[in-house]
Amino acid sequence: MLGPIKTWDIDEVAIWLNCIGLSSKVDVFRKNAVNGYLLDSLITMEALTVYLEFSNSEAKELMQRIETTRDMQELLKGKGGDGNNEDMAVLESRLKEMELENKELSNQISEKEGLKSKLEELRDQLAEKEAKIMDLEERISSMPK
Repeated sequence: MLGPIKTWDIDEVAIWLNCIGLSSKVDVFRKNAVNGYLLDSLITMEALTVYLEFSNSEAKELMQRIETTRDMQELLKGKGGDGNNEDMAVLESRLKEMELENKELSNQISEKEGLKSKLEELRDQLAEKEAKIMDLEERISSMPK
């Protein structure tokens, strides 16, 4: 198991990103040398959106996941309780919530990508139609009156 977030190196941050379904962000985190200390102490909404290419919703989700990871680590260390079955049930419940949230976020991202693709397709179709209209207007204007 990984140690406290602040002690993670860049590779451990990459592993964590993969585990929470954000493998698409690993390269940008590596490029910006985001280690555990930065992730735990210095990551803000602004840093995520401006420097690390997150949307607002992705940034909020990551901030929640950082907090959840901290909470889970505290529970596992015993600071959140005596390490009994109740603590494990809380961890398992939160893990299931995170999995559902991750699935929902993945679905939203897929939907957004699908909409972007559809928009590009519609733009291409519009450009084709505009070209046909211009061609027809040229033909009409060159016809004898």
